Amino acid sequence: MFARVHSDRLRKALTAVFEDINNAELLEEHLLDADESRLRDDLIVLLDPIPLNDPPDDFEDFEVAAVDGSGTDSLAMLNDVRVHFFTTATSVLRSNIRSDTPFTPVSPDELAQTLGPQPHFDVHWNSTVRGDAKKKLAEILETVYEVEIEELIRPFFDDDFELQRRLRHNASNQFDRFKDRLIEMEDLIGREQILSSAVVHEEVRKAMEYAAARRVLESDLQPKYLLLDGALSVFISQERIPVMPSGFMLRHLCALAREKGTVLCAVSKGHSVPFAHRIARMAIEKWSDGSGCQGHASGTGACKWFCLLPGRDHPSGGLNILKNRPYIPPHLAIPYLFSFSEDNRPSRVDFDWVWWRKEVFVEDDNEETHARERKLFRDLELMSRDARWYGYPVPLALAHVVCELKHEDVEVLRQMCREVRHGAGLDDRPVRPLREDYGL
Repeated sequence: MFARVHSDRLRKALTAVFEDINNAELLEEHLLDADESRLRDDLIVLLDPIPLNDPPDDFEDFEVAAVDGSGTDSLAMLNDVRVHFFTTATSVLRSNIRSDTPFTPVSPDELAQTLGPQPHFDVHWNSTVRGDAKKKLAEILETVYEVEIEELIRPFFDDDFELQRRLRHNASNQFDRFKDRLIEMEDLIGREQILSSAVVHEEVRKAMEYAAARRVLESDLQPKYLLLDGALSVFISQERIPVMPSGFMLRHLCALAREKGTVLCAVSKGHSVPFAHRIARMAIEKWSDGSGCQGHASGTGACKWFCLLPGRDHPSGGLNILKNRPYIPPHLAIPYLFSFSEDNRPSRVDFDWVWWRKEVFVEDDNEETHARERKLFRDLELMSRDARWYGYPVPLALAHVVCELKHEDVEVLRQMCREVRHGAGLDDRPVRPLREDYGL
């Protein structure tokens, strides 16, 4: 209705916005021009998928796990208090590609015995306008991700030192400098002045998902891959430490994954990579030339590719198009664009920088590096062939389906809140968002 009534004005406003975006991209076109030959010749790699009907003799089946989460920051609202609801789900699949049913999920009963019933849920309350908001958030995080603080923070400093010593000769491990200041969970919260309800919810949701992933790594399961939804982003303060506890949790998780021999990665549909559509076009042009892709040369398959997005810490330097993007690559992470389906826009996958440097990158040997990358992405492509979500890893899709919280789910939960309060003999104040009092 709104669009129809205000159609002319809205079209003019949208035209101005899209033209402004286009002009901003044109101003950075020279950066892409400077990167183009490197992207085409070295960074974009075409992928030959593993044939299900004739897998290589040396292919070994593997187990893969994935974690996703959902929730609402307004399950119930009581004056200055909000009740937050969180849900996470873990899926575990075994490749079994020589069977008639590859990538069959582990049964719910088997999963429950190892990781508990799925989905997992939790409920917490918080008030961001009270003086103890920071303390309350810390208490929640301590219950969600239980660990000694020194054990929690140590991996970040060790991994950051590993990176810094490759960038400069006089680097030193900063753990001793900060260990006496970072004693409790509350000390790790650096955003006290902006602890809005949305920030609190996002921080607890991340902690919930990282805790679910940690349960996988500390279980008897032996996944070759552990997939997270999103990015391996750690936001850094001016003192060069994570601004929130979830940053330390993520690096703790990376260290646990390396110790277990599991490849931890995060897949993001919303990648925020500039000129991604142009990079995808370059990949398709390279595939159309018939170079470097056996599937195309034999007249079968489709264009499947990946592209490393190197930052300034890469031995060959970073991409020019990323110079004004401070969080791409994320700190201590290695991002790639990839596409396993021409019908979809590219997605992004992040890997742990420390793991990648040891297991994938080979100094002064692009050919061996690409061979290791291809092996990695062939596995990711193999788990992305379900027709329902073709091109996207099915373990993550299944975890999303199990934990997804829809509008009707929230309404049922709010009715449950009313019933619980009544059963507990509490007052019958409404718990729905206040705007609904006015039908808005």
